Amino acid sequence: MPYLHVRSSSALEGKSSPLGAWRARVAAVGLFAGSSVPRATVEEARRVAIPLHVLLQWDDEGNDRATALELFDAFGSTEKTLHASMGGHTGVPAFASEDAARFFARHLSRAAELEKGDAVEMP
Repeated sequence: MPYLHVRSSSALEGKSSPLGAWRARVAAVGLFAGSSVPRATVEEARRVAIPLHVLLQWDDEGNDRATALELFDAFGSTEKTLHASMGGHTGVPAFASEDAARFFARHLSRAAELEKGDAVEMP
């Protein structure tokens, strides 16, 4: 089962790949929080229930923190992680990618086991 890694929340918008088009085929999603989030994307996020990992740079000069938090809150996922670090857009700490890698390893291994028909306890 594939995963979707979106480098900017604005990349979620698009007539060719709205949220609903991929949510049934994606095991987990990682977002780098951005500020260009159309209202329709926020509304559609409420129907997305896959595990979510969001990276937010707290002092990102190019992205609005409140908008990023609104999108995070809008996702209907029961398992959502918000990884916020101090610093600007280019100040992402090295350990942030390690945290994201652990998140994806956990969810992709579960998805692979489910595809094989193995019993997997989900959180």
